[in-house]
Amino acid sequence: MKIIYDPQTDSLTLILREMAVKESDEIREGLIVDYGEDNRVVAIEMLDASENISDSPRSMLFYIFPATISRRPYRPGLQVSGSGQDSLS
Repeated sequence: MKIIYDPQTDSLTLILREMAVKESDEIREGLIVDYGEDNRVVAIEMLDASENISDSPRSMLFYIFPATISRRPYRPGLQVSGSGQDSLS
């Protein structure tokens, strides 16, 4: 998976799978979903990203959760340690 911000076009692209795009749909104004030959999502692109993201698109916080994550809802600032214990940062 790749996340790319292009400041020249002010677009944010989330590439889920490296594969040729068969079809693209603009599901809402400025939000484009690309589909591969297998009709599964390949990428998602947001136009005018700086207008739609609360923080600067140039800064990003990336979480990787352990495979045994609980079913509790995500809360910003909540980190799950390797032991499965929650802690707020």
